[in-house]
Amino acid sequence: MLPYLCNGGIGPQWWWFSIILYNIPQIMCLKLLYFIRVTYTLLFVATFNNMSSIDPNSFVNLSYSLTSLSLLGCHLREKFPDNIFKLPNIEYLSLDENPKLTGQFPKSNWSSPLVVLSAFGTSLSGELPESFGDLKSLTGLALLFSNFFGSIPRSLGNLSQLEFLYLSHNYFTSKIPSSLANLAKLRILALGHNQLEGCIPNNPNAFRNLRYLDLFDDLLSGTTPSWLYTIPLLRYLNLGNNQFNGHISEFQNRLLITIILKDNSFRGPIPSSISKLVNLTFLDLSSNFIEGDLPKLPPNIRFLSVSYNNLTENFLRICISKFLEILSLSHNKFSGVIPQCIGSFSKNLSSLNLKMNKLHGTIPSTFAQGCALKNMNLNSNHLEGPLTPSITNCKDLQVLDVGNNMINDSFPNWIEAFSELQVLVLRSNKFHGPITAPTSSGSLPKLRIVDLSCNNLFGPLLTGYIKNFKGMINILDDGQGIQKDVGELSSLRGLNLSHNNLVGHIPTSLRNMTRLEWLDLSSNKLSGQIPTGLLDLTFLSFFNVSYNQLVGRILHGN
Repeated sequence: MLPYLCNGGIGPQWWWFSIILYNIPQIMCLKLLYFIRVTYTLLFVATFNNMSSIDPNSFVNLSYSLTSLSLLGCHLREKFPDNIFKLPNIEYLSLDENPKLTGQFPKSNWSSPLVVLSAFGTSLSGELPESFGDLKSLTGLALLFSNFFGSIPRSLGNLSQLEFLYLSHNYFTSKIPSSLANLAKLRILALGHNQLEGCIPNNPNAFRNLRYLDLFDDLLSGTTPSWLYTIPLLRYLNLGNNQFNGHISEFQNRLLITIILKDNSFRGPIPSSISKLVNLTFLDLSSNFIEGDLPKLPPNIRFLSVSYNNLTENFLRICISKFLEILSLSHNKFSGVIPQCIGSFSKNLSSLNLKMNKLHGTIPSTFAQGCALKNMNLNSNHLEGPLTPSITNCKDLQVLDVGNNMINDSFPNWIEAFSELQVLVLRSNKFHGPITAPTSSGSLPKLRIVDLSCNNLFGPLLTGYIKNFKGMINILDDGQGIQKDVGELSSLRGLNLSHNNLVGHIPTSLRNMTRLEWLDLSSNKLSGQIPTGLLDLTFLSFFNVSYNQLVGRILHGN
């Protein structure tokens, strides 16, 4: 029965219907949008309807003339009947996003006209049967984010019409079947987030129509075959989190937009052909053994990470990349000064990570109005001079880490301009003088982590700064006592004041830090007794006051 009919404007053979289903007894009246042939043999169930009370076995009553069925996001649960996969005319079947739906695929007697089978985000499980190879009309198979395991069937190589194969985020083991190289029409191959091992099949004529290749987070090893760098239509290449080794070949895939080769064992230089990939916007080569210099970068690059390698030279070549949003060059051997251009294109740059290099000179003073930086990490270099106030133009800064350098400056009282700042690390520099009082009582409302250790700062830690701290405070070498104000940090989780010259008594106000989980006051010159009020800190799991001048009894909790 069709309650009403309206033309959907998509051609003479198709209409949109709102329909009442009588084939499923539990559904008394389900008003949904359906995609139906005029012959009434195709049913497309509207997505994201709550059918959690429906027994999946009810679907066995569906008509044998049914050609298409989508149950996307319908909250189905329990075992799905395998009879549905055997309907003689079913062409399109979607069970996507039903995370509590269980069951397995039938071993045989599949519906041979099946064109698309999609069941991602379910709890379907088991091994994929070799009978998948009988689905000669199949163009799309999407089984990602499920619980399938075992080997990928070699018979998939018989599916000559297959264009999309998504098997990622499962538990497949063994090797990638060499038979997949027979899939001449394949455009998308996603096998990542499994436990596949061995090498990528070496077939020079394989995958010439591939646009998208995802092998991320498997156990693959060996060198990468040369044909991988010549696929003419490839846009997306992700081989990250594997065990590949050898050199990265020169890229001839001029349409590439994304390259991810991180967390492998690649060696040698970055291919110079990178500069010719004019469409490339995302390049991640981090955590390898790549050496040499940084080549000329493509003009439209937006994300660049080469952290944790052995790169050494030509740091200035980043200056042509005016669209950079993320730049991570940490844990390399770059030397020289930070180019002034970093500040000039900071209107796009949101994250700058140059940690653990050999950079010297001063921090660029060219951060302009509208600076978009949220994260600046220059830790562990040889930077000197003052901390440039032009950083205050980066109004949305959340992380400022210049620790372990040789910066010589007074305490930067202008940091109170950063209303979004959460992490401030100035440790192990040559900051000197008093910690200046803030001009506003609401300064730095989001600050969570502070490390001012190993400097020459002195004076009390002022209430105006500390009363809003939420995370960890680490203030060393100030030669003063622990301020009573520290007890106002009621949301503090951890406090480390160890290895200082702190004197005086442990403040009784520490009992007010009711959420404190760890407290380290060791290696100071504290005297007096341990306040009994610390027994009220019920969350405290780590407490260290060794190497002080404390007296009295040791506290014992209940």
